[in-house]
Amino acid sequence: MKQQDYPPIKPDRWYFVFTASTHIALRLLHGIAALVIIALVAVTLVSILIIVQSKRDEARPVDAIVVLQADRPERDTVEYALRLYWQRYAPRLVLVGNDLATVRTELLGKGVPERTVLLAESADAHQNHMLQVADIAYQHHIQSVLIVNIPEELLLDLKIAHDQGLLAYSSPPYTLKIYPQPLLQSSLNYWRYILLGPAR
Repeated sequence: MKQQDYPPIKPDRWYFVFTASTHIALRLLHGIAALVIIALVAVTLVSILIIVQSKRDEARPVDAIVVLQADRPERDTVEYALRLYWQRYAPRLVLVGNDLATVRTELLGKGVPERTVLLAESADAHQNHMLQVADIAYQHHIQSVLIVNIPEELLLDLKIAHDQGLLAYSSPPYTLKIYPQPLLQSSLNYWRYILLGPAR
């Protein structure tokens, strides 16, 4: 008995649409996953560099000691910078922050000559503080600086200073520690600066 031939079954057109959509969605997911992995690696790498830099004391004779966040209530960065000043690492102190009048008065009360204290006072973004420091350095013929700041921000400080043509080193106050959330934020800030430039 002859077997009857049946016409081949044609897939419904929605099958092709579904298959194509699934393929595109999978490719998008793979792309997103790859971007997430790259971002995590990048943030982790910078976080490691931040930690390494925070452990390095590069104190040496320079033209000026730059004290970032000089208006911190704890005054830890200012007190540390003052010790460096009395140890004759630099003849000038550049204070950076939002409200520096009180800090300046305190330094003058401790015997620091008025002519040695320079102010970079602004409420702008931290990255712009370093641009102000570069302007002050140019005006006062300062070529080399020793940066004192909280440890997690030193890597970005040095990057901006170098980009502005300054010979920059860092010396973190040994009493300050790095915590995970500020470390993550500092890593993101570093990449933001690398990709977008200084905040405006």
